[in-house]
Amino acid sequence: MYKPSTENSILFSEIALLMSVRSAESLLGYAPTLKKMATSDNLQVRANAIETLSNLGMDNEIPIPPVRELGIGFTLHLPVDGKFRQIEKVEPFENIQDTHDYLKIISSHQYWLDFISKEAGLPKENIVHRWMALINEKCQPNQITQAYEKELQQHLKKLSLDFPFQRPRIAAVQTGLDYLLTELIDAEALDSDTIGSYTLIDPLLESKIHLQERPQFVTSISDSKSSFRGEGWVDQVDETTRKNESILTYEDNLVIGEFSYIKELAWGMPTETYSINCTISSKSNPRNNIDDNAYDCYYKEYPTIQDVSIEALTISNNSHFDFHLGFLAKWVAFNPKIAISLNWKPSKRGDFAWESTEGDLMAYSVYWKSGNVNMSSRHKGSEVAEGWYVLLTPKGKEEIKRINAKLVLKKEIVRDWFYEQKKSRRVGIEMSVEL
Repeated sequence: MYKPSTENSILFSEIALLMSVRSAESLLGYAPTLKKMATSDNLQVRANAIETLSNLGMDNEIPIPPVRELGIGFTLHLPVDGKFRQIEKVEPFENIQDTHDYLKIISSHQYWLDFISKEAGLPKENIVHRWMALINEKCQPNQITQAYEKELQQHLKKLSLDFPFQRPRIAAVQTGLDYLLTELIDAEALDSDTIGSYTLIDPLLESKIHLQERPQFVTSISDSKSSFRGEGWVDQVDETTRKNESILTYEDNLVIGEFSYIKELAWGMPTETYSINCTISSKSNPRNNIDDNAYDCYYKEYPTIQDVSIEALTISNNSHFDFHLGFLAKWVAFNPKIAISLNWKPSKRGDFAWESTEGDLMAYSVYWKSGNVNMSSRHKGSEVAEGWYVLLTPKGKEEIKRINAKLVLKKEIVRDWFYEQKKSRRVGIEMSVEL
């Protein structure tokens, strides 16, 4: 009987899960191993094994993990040192010099810290210390360091496998989290059903959304005046070519919402993020930020979401699922509350599309991609980009004009540069436009 090592358990469980969908009979001999994995201390291994056994028709034979006591480290009063502050997110390709800065190490999974603390009622500092202890215990020595990553990169290069890979630090944080969540579930501090709905990848996005080419209006970083994109380029965010653009017309439609992420594969990985939305209020409201119109929402729930502002023409998905799906999960779409108030109905003629009762297409979203934004290796003169934009058709424009012909166009432009430390500058712009 095959007995997978700790290192290979995740891979085995994933392969078994795929095989259970295609050829369930071939896995029946591995049922004892899968049952053992169903009580694994690793959440990913456990979840894969349980789903595989279910696919094999063995739901009644899935073992229940034993209840264990909550570790004393979760409830001890720990001093909060100067480093324990509001987390500033570190991009996956950004280097971290101080590996004792625990908040920076786990920043890619910050939402989990907030979630666990809220749901389990545990202090964040205790959660972080246990999380880091599990990273050190379950992962390779020094996996969160730059030296480990460089060694791995050199090893892959010698094998002619010089391609983008997940940073070892990010993988270590995820591994530590898998063990942390299992501890809390087995101690009944967290509900596994709550975690399940929180970790699931939105199942419909990849199958429903159509990928398009990069639109012409998304300008290249290399078009900027600075030939060298360094710290000085970040400070020149006010000089971006798109700062003073009014509402754009693209293929006879109005661009009423956008999220674009552009990264140059050069030293420091200069990036520019461009976001816009429109409100149907003719009054400026500086406190109404673009992020105020972001919600947590599954694709299938989008047409019926009503707990949104009636003023913003577009909403965005402030999803937990970006770690798995990237910017695909950060969709931007027409406000369904406004659409329903206008008697529009969901349409199959586009992504997040709406049509009138007469069948005219009124608004829809477009997802586009150019290259792999997760690349971190430098390629001179190359850049990668990804994003969304929302189009209002001429028919849709006429309907909105009946509500209010004057809109407020809101923009946010952020430039980042990553070297030993992250440097970031943001500019926000509002302008009145008339339809």
